[in-house]
This record gives sequence, C-alpha cells and structure tokens, in this order.
Amino acid sequence: MLPVFVASGCWVSSFTQIYRLLSCTDIGGVMMKTATLEPRCGNTPPNFVSQTDYTLNRMGLPNAGIDAYLDFAHQLRTGPYATNILGKKWGVSIAYEDGMSFSRLLQRCMDHAEAVDYVEVNMSCPNTTSASARGVAGYNLHDIQDTCIILDTVTTDYTTNVQVGLKLPPYFDTTQLNSVAEVIARSRSISFVTSCNSIPNLMTTESTHPMAGSCSAINKSIGLSNVYRMRHILPSHVDIFGCGGIRTAKDIYEYMVVGANKVQIASGFLDHDTLTTPPSSTPRLEMDIARINDVLSGIWRN
Repeated sequence: MLPVFVASGCWVSSFTQIYRLLSCTDIGGVMMKTATLEPRCGNTPPNFVSQTDYTLNRMGLPNAGIDAYLDFAHQLRTGPYATNILGKKWGVSIAYEDGMSFSRLLQRCMDHAEAVDYVEVNMSCPNTTSASARGVAGYNLHDIQDTCIILDTVTTDYTTNVQVGLKLPPYFDTTQLNSVAEVIARSRSISFVTSCNSIPNLMTTESTHPMAGSCSAINKSIGLSNVYRMRHILPSHVDIFGCGGIRTAKDIYEYMVVGANKVQIASGFLDHDTLTTPPSSTPRLEMDIARINDVLSGIWRN
C-alpha cells in the first residue's frame, strides 16, 4: 500500500467515489471533502481553470455537510464494505471558520471517532466566512492558537485512536512559519500537519477572480521548503503530509528526504500529460478510477 493519500477536495465528494477509490486503487487513504456544519453550494462557474503546468480553482468550499461525511465513514467502517478496504485509511476534513462552529464540528467528529482515522482541520481555505473577515486562518496566529486550545480541550474528553491535525497554507516568510510551527509544537493533541495547501489570491485572464488558489508543479518548491522547516521545529511524533506539485516517484522521494512521512496528491490526478484521458463516453466514476491508477502507475515508472 502506497504512502499516498488523495487530498481533500479533489476526488472525494460522494460515498461511491470514496469506496471505489479505496477498494480499486493502491492509494493508502483519502481525506474527504472539507466539511462545514451545513451543506454549502460553493461559487458559481467559472471556478476552475486547468493548464498544462498548473490549475486554479475558486470552488467556494462546496460540500454536503459534516453529517453526510460522517455517515460515509460509518458505511466504510461497517458491513460488507469494510472487508474490501482493509488497511486503508480515511479522514474527515473540517473547516475552521470561527471558534464556536469549529468546536461543534470537532465534537461531532470525535463523537464518531470510531469511524474515522484522521480529522484534518482546514486552516488554509480562502472561502470561509472567517477568511472573508480576517483573511486565511492559517496566516492568523491568533486563529492557530485558538484552534490548538480548542483541540486540546475537546480531545481531552475522548479516548480514541483518531489522529488530529492541521492543513496549513503555504508560508513565504520564515518568521511566520516558525511562529506557527512553535504554536503547533506546544499542542498536546496535534499528531500531524499537511503542508501545504494551494497558493491563494492568484488570477489569470481566464479566471479574473483574485481569490483563486493554484495547484500543480508551481507549488512544489514552496511545499518542500515548508515541510523542511516544519520538520526541524515540530516534535518527531508529529507526522507531516507533504503536498504540492507531486507527479513522479522523484517528487515523493524529495518530500520524504526533507521530512514528510506521507504525501497527498490533489491536482496531480488531473494531469492530462501524465495519463491518457479516457473517452468522453466513459462514466465519470470510471474515469476517476482509471486516472488514479494511471497516475499511480506513472509515478512509480518515473
């Protein structure tokens, strides 16, 4: 089983999709779509641009709501589904918008902790209500501190094997990165970080909204540097998911060299140069499976 997860938001929007990805590919696990307390529609199109060497998206955090994803997790953990995905991992991703709603989301997840392996707190989304008011939460040290306090407080009441962590934005200033990492290092409950999410606040003439986030190869250098710095500050028991610009085994190796324990791939599974696009008549779900397996095969060939 590969140390490769499908990153939240790319391919994991329905139960059938999640189950097929876990049972029909060699991925090690998935992070489900980032959830809010209630379902959200997201931004209207155009909200996604795909080019040869990058993608831009401003999807707006569309999701089915936390209860739907927890229900998916229970279905995966029990009944006939479980036997086909033994050893695979899955995580629930939850949005940080403000302390009160985040606390409710976290408690909801911990009440169902027997059904999930990871709870990933998305501190890097520019489409939350808090981001509109104060900017991306992961760039606000107060929000990071508030999140760690809530995590330590809520998880104290539970005895569980679930791993809790933060999905972080890219940091371009080492002083800011060091401050964030030092706050995380003091938390009693954080067992992993994902570094890093897309570069925010970009645009092209094809997508003129300035809040689009970039993925793909242009993210790799900043991802590697962030993982490297985090590994030198965080205690050894805190795992790191490297994320950004992964296309080949060499990319994965480089993330491991600088300190990642596992990796997450998002837009890499959409890379038309890495694989042969199935015919348009192929059902979307079958395209998903074919693409994931083709990309994974391409990674280890390269």
